[in-house]
Amino acid sequence: MRVIRLHLHDIQRHADLELRPAPGLTVVRGPNESGKAAVRRAIELALYGRTGDPEAQVRRWQAPERQPASVELDVEADGDEETSFRVTRTFAQGGGQVELRTPDGQLEGDAAERRLAELTGLPTLAFFRSSAVLDHADLAGLARDDDAVRERLAATVSAGDRTFARNLRDLAAQLAAIDGTGLPAPGPLAAAEAEVSRLEGELARGEEELRQLRAGQEALWAAQSELAEVEAQLESDRELLATSEEAVQLLSEQEEAEARHERFQRAVVVREEIEKRETTHPSTLPLTVLRDGTKRLRELEKTIADLTAELGDEVTVSGEIMRPAPRWRPLAIAAIVLAVVGVGVALLTTQHIVGGLVAVVAVISAVLAIQRRRLAFDVNYQKHLRGEQVNRRLRGRSVIEEQLRQNQKAREAQLAGLGVKDLAACEGLLAEEEAHVAHLEELRAELATLLGDPPVTEDVAVLRDRAAAEAELRRHLLSQMGEIGKHPAGHRARYDAAVAAGELTQARARETVAGALGLVQGSPADADAVGALAEQLAEA
Repeated sequence: MRVIRLHLHDIQRHADLELRPAPGLTVVRGPNESGKAAVRRAIELALYGRTGDPEAQVRRWQAPERQPASVELDVEADGDEETSFRVTRTFAQGGGQVELRTPDGQLEGDAAERRLAELTGLPTLAFFRSSAVLDHADLAGLARDDDAVRERLAATVSAGDRTFARNLRDLAAQLAAIDGTGLPAPGPLAAAEAEVSRLEGELARGEEELRQLRAGQEALWAAQSELAEVEAQLESDRELLATSEEAVQLLSEQEEAEARHERFQRAVVVREEIEKRETTHPSTLPLTVLRDGTKRLRELEKTIADLTAELGDEVTVSGEIMRPAPRWRPLAIAAIVLAVVGVGVALLTTQHIVGGLVAVVAVISAVLAIQRRRLAFDVNYQKHLRGEQVNRRLRGRSVIEEQLRQNQKAREAQLAGLGVKDLAACEGLLAEEEAHVAHLEELRAELATLLGDPPVTEDVAVLRDRAAAEAELRRHLLSQMGEIGKHPAGHRARYDAAVAAGELTQARARETVAGALGLVQGSPADADAVGALAEQLAEA
């Protein structure tokens, strides 16, 4: 029997492959991981189905999930006692199916499995691998362990399989010729073994270089994978940092909106209080009019008080108002007489001392007369003044009374105009109005401060409601951010530090990738050369 056709669909590395081996020896060649072993594996799958060994992976990785994989094997009979057949196996996630077609008909399931074992004479996969398959290791050990190989081949011969026995005898003869048994010089096997030895050494060196290259590639892939993870984490941290900064901005806008809401709310209250106080003045008169009226009322009250006090002084014209005027003329006459007598005595007689004494008395009398005359003139002047004052008072009393009546009338008119009963009530009303106006001015100043400079022109109630809506919107947006929205500043500091650390880690990871890439690019390994050596070794 020989394989004339093998068709693979979504088996391991092959999406769709059909092989038609020519009669004789067929060599399947190609680089590593190109799917050469999958061809032998497909034959085993066709004959025995799935197994539990490490090669049990059947489906191609990129194969569609719902499309089953399949192997189709056509075997042609080359002897009188053999039968040609076609076996088809499909593999799906839930299991597989087998179908066997022979000239006698079509079988499926367990019946197909039993008939297939009878046709091949190879009941199990282990038996197939130990008897019908020769690996590299088996070829390398032919010269050293030909008896074991012969025994393995002989074990497949059954009493009823004469074609196989004949082939076994032909194989033994050919092995003897190749080995040079009975010949004087070593056969071609020895030369082939020397060539194999050389090629194995070169192949070992090449494979070691490839192994180092593979290790470098794995290190490069690991470094690239780590770099990708670091960059992904860094990108995530940057996004979270941006979200945290946005949350910080939203919180600042929320606090600013809340502050505006409080300011405009106070402005509404102040405006309402101003409107209320403007309609509840203690006085119906403007403050300037009330202040001027009070001032005028104070002046009238003072004038009335002065006039009343002046009219209260009574004029007295009877009784002794001054002491009598002193008499000075007798003293003056006595002084003159004494002076004349003293001068005469002193001139006409010898009694000069007596004359001098008389003269001295005359002088004293004259001095007293002068003093009395001066005092008399003072008393007269006082009498004159008193008389003048009495006359003036008597003449001006009617005028003062008229002035008093006019001022009292003016006071009554002023009180009526101000709407108060007296000066004290007016003073109290003025104090209340001044306090009321002062408070109004304070409220207006506060309102001007709340409205800003330049002042806002919109209604403060609308501005208050708008600020409240803005604050509520930002509060809602922060609540949608989860933990970041609860503590924006803390998360911003955290992710800022994480981004800084991630950038340092990214720089180190890039350096590692660059180093690994340099090692890979500088490797002397040549997979094509190693593959050629492997092919030469296989041929040898």
